[in-house]
Order: sequence, then structure tokens, then C-alpha cells
Amino acid sequence: MSDQWTLVAAGLFGLFLFVGGVLAYRGTYRAWLVLKGAFLPGWIGLSGLYLGLALMMVPFIGPVLDSAPPLLVLVFAAVFFLSMVVGLLAVFWLPGFLLPGWVKDSRARQRRGEDRYSRDMRPGGALHGRLSDDPRTPVPPPAGGGGRPEGENRA
Repeated sequence: MSDQWTLVAAGLFGLFLFVGGVLAYRGTYRAWLVLKGAFLPGWIGLSGLYLGLALMMVPFIGPVLDSAPPLLVLVFAAVFFLSMVVGLLAVFWLPGFLLPGWVKDSRARQRRGEDRYSRDMRPGGALHGRLSDDPRTPVPPPAGGGGRPEGENRA
């Protein structure tokens, strides 16, 4: 009885990951981008699509192996293993052809300097001169007169 609940739990968790992956691919769900690079270097949100598909197939492994024709078993196994491999690979890296269009568009805007961060870093932008790593760059005093003594730069 507990084995059945384990299979059901795996299938439901797979459905959860699959739906999250579909929403991530469509660009509807982008909150997962906070995790990109912080914990793992890959596309964690996008990997949910593939890992979710593999986990949704887990409850059906037994029935397929027991009663399905050999060709169907082969197709089932191929889809299962490919989705598992691509899902695990996506946790660390995804090739360009598997990235959704909104990621490709965002990267193109960044390269052209048209994204919000690039606009804010330009002269006259909200962040211009505030995020320099150069210790010779003077730090403007904060509004209100507080902050560093006169002439002191970041080190």
C-alpha cells in the first residue's frame, strides 16, 4: 500500500514540476530566475518541464513493462531517459536551441544595451557612477549629507 502512495506522490510532484516548467518556458513564471546562478548555474525553472515529465511517468513504469508491446516499452523508456537526462542537464546548462524565445530576446537586449540595467548605468541613469568597482571612482554623497568623510573613496 505504501508503494502505491510513493508512486502517486512521485506522479503528483512530477505534475507540479511539469506545470511550473511549462509556465517558465512560456515566460509566465519568472520568479525562479532569482535562483539562477545563486545555487546552481543552470536553468532550474526550465528543468522542471523535463524532470516533471520523467516523474509523471514513474507510476506507469510497472504497468507499461508488464503489459505493453515491446515497441511501446522502447518508446516509453526512450522518453523517460531523455527527459531525465535533459532535465538533469538543464539544472547546470541548456543548449541555445532548448532555451525559450523570451530568454533569447532578453539576452539580445542585454547585448545591445537596451535592457533596464544597461539604461540605468548610462550617464544620467539612476545607477550611473554608483556601482563602479574602480576604487578611484568617487562615490557621490547620499542625499541628506550623511555618509563618508569628504574625499574618501570606496576601497
